[in-house]
Amino acid sequence: MPAFLTHWRVLIETAQRSQDAGNDLGSLIIDNSALHRRSARGLTPSQNNPAGAVWNTGPLPKIDIRFPGSDISAMAFLGALAPDMTYFQKGSFREKISDFREQNWHKLQSTTASERRWADLLHYNRSGDVLLAFLELTANIPSPALRSQALAFAMGYLSHIAADIALNPYINTLVGIYSTSEVPGKFAPLGTHFYIEFCLDEYIANTFFNQSLYRWIRQPWGQYIEPAAANCITPATLSAQVLHLLNDAIEVTYELTEEQSQVFEQDYRAGLRRLRMYLAGRGTFRFFTFKALTRKRVNNPISARLAENSREPGTLNYEQVMAYAVRLSEHLCRRAIGYYAALRNTSASASERNQKLSALCEDLRNWNLDSGYTKVTTRDEEPRMVHNWDHFASLWENEDRPMTPAQGLGS
Repeated sequence: MPAFLTHWRVLIETAQRSQDAGNDLGSLIIDNSALHRRSARGLTPSQNNPAGAVWNTGPLPKIDIRFPGSDISAMAFLGALAPDMTYFQKGSFREKISDFREQNWHKLQSTTASERRWADLLHYNRSGDVLLAFLELTANIPSPALRSQALAFAMGYLSHIAADIALNPYINTLVGIYSTSEVPGKFAPLGTHFYIEFCLDEYIANTFFNQSLYRWIRQPWGQYIEPAAANCITPATLSAQVLHLLNDAIEVTYELTEEQSQVFEQDYRAGLRRLRMYLAGRGTFRFFTFKALTRKRVNNPISARLAENSREPGTLNYEQVMAYAVRLSEHLCRRAIGYYAALRNTSASASERNQKLSALCEDLRNWNLDSGYTKVTTRDEEPRMVHNWDHFASLWENEDRPMTPAQGLGS
């Protein structure tokens, strides 16, 4: 995954770091006027471009994460969860939170479209090509309002890719360090990987969002993807058209049949409905909330490990890996917007567009979002595996840079 607040933190910090890039990244997260209208009166902004939340409007306004902003903001938050969407379907969610994925990891790597395991397909097979196709489709849209929503979705999607390939190797290593005996009893039937993701989100909720991850009533997280989430499943809205664009990009990338394309959109909408319930703590997810709120919290070694802030030579803590994820997200977003701007610029030469495309493809690649590796072909046509921690070595702070992907976590 990692879980939803981890992705949202990467997205928010990407926007915060990009305040100098108004014409490149525009406003990803917030429209202050819409925020205050909704906060004070509970109003839902229109599906039109809200002022201050269009692309090419200058520096970002100050981000207030206490309340989500406009439909553009919501689409960015939704995009940051997009590759995981069908994991929230009933059967898939059960597999995701159990140890099924660890036991069947090698089999899942070869997932195909015919198996209807869409989230696995997006994580393991041509992960970058999907985003590239979506970006090119977006550049050809005549409607500025739809382009703005689609571009916000794309930037959220890119931040998801960055978060996964940066943080999953760290999480995977922690899974190898801690045994199931260290998972509280109420969570013991679940997989260790999922429990570590849960602890990550709980840590981020407390330290970054300044509130609890779960509440008995009125969980706030669903507001961050509204009204975009509701509009995605409402025909004829701009948000629904963004979902159609994603469907088209996936159809082109994986060469889906018309029937498969229809099945994907149905499954994706079903996953989105379940995501809305999950974020609100409704329906069957109430039982999960109960387990989270009533579990044993004392002496949790995983939570203690995440909160560590030591910077001993040759070791990495969670905040160091998170800082790398944010820098990587910003880097990928800038590359993507550079290519998008070249596509939209009618005076740009073919050479300029190809240069921007090459720069994006060199970094976007088709990373395995679970392992953080991708396969490359060397000059002598020998395939080899490259890890993102090595490929983007320059994005690590000098004192943080690991010697190898799994180095420095200790036991």
